Amino acid sequence: MYFESMPRITYPFPNFPTLEMLDIFRRVAFTQKTLNNAENWTKHTVVEGQKPEELSTLYYGDSRYWWVILLSNNIIDYRNEWPKTSKEIANIFDNFLKGRSLYVFEDLPIKQGDVVVRRDVTAEDGDGNHTSSLDMNSYGVVDNYDRLLHKIDVKKIRGTISSGDEIYIFRKGFTAQGSSGAYHPIAGFGQTGCYQPYFGATMCVEITGPESNDVHTHWGTSCNTAGSTFAIVQKATDIRDSAIKFRYKSDEANPYASYPAYDGGELHDGPSGDFFSYSNLCGLTGTILYNYMKDNLSGEITVITVSEDILEKSDKHRTINILSPGLIGQLLDEVKLLLGPGVPRGTTRLLEY
Repeated sequence: MYFESMPRITYPFPNFPTLEMLDIFRRVAFTQKTLNNAENWTKHTVVEGQKPEELSTLYYGDSRYWWVILLSNNIIDYRNEWPKTSKEIANIFDNFLKGRSLYVFEDLPIKQGDVVVRRDVTAEDGDGNHTSSLDMNSYGVVDNYDRLLHKIDVKKIRGTISSGDEIYIFRKGFTAQGSSGAYHPIAGFGQTGCYQPYFGATMCVEITGPESNDVHTHWGTSCNTAGSTFAIVQKATDIRDSAIKFRYKSDEANPYASYPAYDGGELHDGPSGDFFSYSNLCGLTGTILYNYMKDNLSGEITVITVSEDILEKSDKHRTINILSPGLIGQLLDEVKLLLGPGVPRGTTRLLEY
């Protein structure tokens, strides 16, 4: 019924005949005054599996007004903005979140399709000396790299890559003729620098590897050695259990904020301002993200996982607005008028009750 009210236009497709089609760029929306008037609305909590057509029948006695339900809640992307069923959520967990999240200190030029391979530190040469080589029984393909969280999501996994393991990252090379078929290691491991150990610090500490500073050796304990060709996995979890954000009480906390936070010796209530950096995290021991990786995060900081975020968003969409049935007739008249000929394209704010 909503789409039936849209005017038709002729559109000249390149290399095809001109076709008559609906002007889908037309859109109507309620005014803010209408949205703010509580008498116009009823709150409804969507139960498991309930669809807009069912709610349309329940409230308006006709399933054809499903679009009123969507319009009333400004839902454009039904697939992502309507509450998911338990089956849909289980499908996401089982088919899209299978894999491992690997956290590293370095800010690396990682791309989807790169291959993470475990470094075998137990290999020996012919004389019995320990060497290092590739463990071709433990690898995975990069599905996503979250630069903010220094998190590598790996799928198509063979073997096991765990916290504390050393990894190489390889990328397929390209030539003028296309893919060469050969893989080469990416660089950027073991970055050196001078790092603020906490928010508001007036000095920085040079770190070039583990136990590298005579005074503050603990700041470099987990760091890689300068010039390394591999990264060290600081934390490894299933993708669904990996962090997507952090909270302090009800507020989202910046991963690069410090907690607990001190300024001039005074303890702050809550995390510090952020001392944001995409660089190596090895010296930023005061940050929330560093302490999450090292399993040393304060209990007052809440970790929101990927799976929890999906459930939160679905629950957030569960409470919706239902337009008063007594306004349906007026709504239909205005929609037909505003979607009709003579009205400019675009979003038309209407329906003021």
